[in-house]
Amino acid sequence: MRKIVALTITLFLFAALHANSDELNSGKGVGFKTVDDALAFLKTKASVTFTVTKPDGWIIANDSAPFTIWSFTPEGHYAYPAVVKRELKQNEKGEVSIEMTALCQAQKEPCDRLIKEFQDMNNKARKNVQDNLNK
Repeated sequence: MRKIVALTITLFLFAALHANSDELNSGKGVGFKTVDDALAFLKTKASVTFTVTKPDGWIIANDSAPFTIWSFTPEGHYAYPAVVKRELKQNEKGEVSIEMTALCQAQKEPCDRLIKEFQDMNNKARKNVQDNLNK
């Protein structure tokens, strides 16, 4: 069972590693014109729970329908305002992956840096899961 869960997480992270920052920053997959619009909409959904990280103040919105994690940069962050959306997807074969998109309203360089950091986090998580599978 542990290997199935780990494999699912690996597949969940895989798709997010292969998009470039311009594609992710376009906001197309986020579905909103502004970061504030996305946050305002999520606050109206009953399926969304919010947490604020401490001490840095990221707003994390977990939407259970569909399973999606939204990460909003706090004021003062180099890429503010920005949101990164990671959505769990399952195809007709039952294979699970993650679709990562973002909307960043800062300058291109900070936005590219933010996307790279999320891709690096996804890659580290994928490696950790793979290492656990190999044990």
